[in-house]
Amino acid sequence: MLELKTSHLNMVLGRGYFDRLDHLDGYFVVSGFFWRPFFEEHMLFLEWNSPDGNGCFPMFGEHYLKFSKQLYCRWCSSKLTNIASSLKLCSKCLCSPKGIKFRCSIEGSGTPFNTICYGEPICEDSISKFCYDNHVIYLASFGSIIKVGVSREKRNGLENGFIYRLLEQGVDAAVVLSGNLPLWKAQELELKISEEYNIPLNLNIEEKLEELINGVKTPLNKLVKIATEIKNSLNSKVDIVWANHFNWGTGPQDFNSILRGDEIFGNLIYARGNIAFFDLCGEIYALNIKSLLGRGIVCWEV
Repeated sequence: MLELKTSHLNMVLGRGYFDRLDHLDGYFVVSGFFWRPFFEEHMLFLEWNSPDGNGCFPMFGEHYLKFSKQLYCRWCSSKLTNIASSLKLCSKCLCSPKGIKFRCSIEGSGTPFNTICYGEPICEDSISKFCYDNHVIYLASFGSIIKVGVSREKRNGLENGFIYRLLEQGVDAAVVLSGNLPLWKAQELELKISEEYNIPLNLNIEEKLEELINGVKTPLNKLVKIATEIKNSLNSKVDIVWANHFNWGTGPQDFNSILRGDEIFGNLIYARGNIAFFDLCGEIYALNIKSLLGRGIVCWEV
């Protein structure tokens, strides 16, 4: 983990701005997280929204974060009175063009319209352009478990932008299949692969933590073999365009519990995908970063 002096950290984050948080209930709302290069290393960043704008900060070193019990829309920061979706979005944002695209990507094409897209999108052109973007199918391993998923090929202006999706999940290795697939076709093949090869679509936090502690990894060549079988079964509708593994270093061999309350505290000693580990006086706590979405930050210390 990259070490930076506290003075440097304060300069990066603008410490004076964060000092105002302890009396502003939910003023900053956690909107997401991502991994990006930072001083020649990939680092976990936490994104936030507020009525004054948005931003992000890197997660490393000592932390104390306190969250409000009130949940907020992760995009517009409005209070959530009824949680209409597990996506932590208000009804207005869910029904916006951005929300429709997001729901189709996460929950399945056509979900916002209570249908399934076959052949072509049923929504307006300004939204359907997203569906026509080239999407890829990936086989990824987390420990001994293999999962299948879909991602846009280009993300963040990069040709191989799907790598950032893999980083967000913290996978050990992955093989990517591409075939100029629109979103709905990629999701159709994703489900077909999941059912025919008995490969899960999702992994929960408990499964990931168990795999981290077990320390067993799936060899990349096993993923390539399965991907080749899938390619052949689809009569070469897709090709293997990328295969590689990630080096996450060595994580904790055990932990005391999962942080589920309103506070995060301790020294961040290891992070991978959506999982972070904090050391507090020798006790190790695991955190699912996704659990912070929609939470209001009311106090911050570094």
